[in-house]
Amino acid sequence: MLTHEQFMRAVAEVPCAGGQRHGVILHALVRWLRPKVVVEVGSFMGHSACWLARALQENAAGLPTEEPGELYCIDDWSLSMGMDTRFLLGVHLGRCQVNDRVTLLDGKSDKVGWPYPIDLAFIDGDHSFDGCKGDVERAMEGGAECIVVHDVADWWGPRRWLAEFERSAEYRTLSVGFDGGLAVAMRCPVLPEERFTQREYPAGQVAEAVRG
Repeated sequence: MLTHEQFMRAVAEVPCAGGQRHGVILHALVRWLRPKVVVEVGSFMGHSACWLARALQENAAGLPTEEPGELYCIDDWSLSMGMDTRFLLGVHLGRCQVNDRVTLLDGKSDKVGWPYPIDLAFIDGDHSFDGCKGDVERAMEGGAECIVVHDVADWWGPRRWLAEFERSAEYRTLSVGFDGGLAVAMRCPVLPEERFTQREYPAGQVAEAVRG
């Protein structure tokens, strides 16, 4: 595995269809949530895939007894821009030394078999409303606790999807306007019972609970 500095230099050279800040957010989510199965729809040349796979590597290195996670990249690589983007994806994964955590699934997302169950999904493929909605629904059917959708500000399809999805009772969303717009949807948790009740700690002071 590359050092942090080596990885940062390598991933900075991977072309990205949008801004590059969303990769840091994806990395942080994987480090925080520690998913075992991550699905990415729309990999292009691998910028976000490198960030996701790097986080899976770091999770496994931090807890060597923990089963390592896997990233499944779904794409038909039709966004070629005159290049063999599938080949270049492999090159970039190799340069970032994260290809040991990645499985490529060739084809359109509504045609290939998705892994199951899914912990986290990053949706950045078909930017029509039906395409975006379909990918999110497949992620939900796979049990994804976290679904991240790119381009919810720039593109009409993901933007319309977000406007409807924000009314969901099953997930709660946080969205930002930079990098083309990024929406993070988390499944509503079942909260445990309160540990620090108002009756026992009426002042609501953390120091009081720590002393107790």
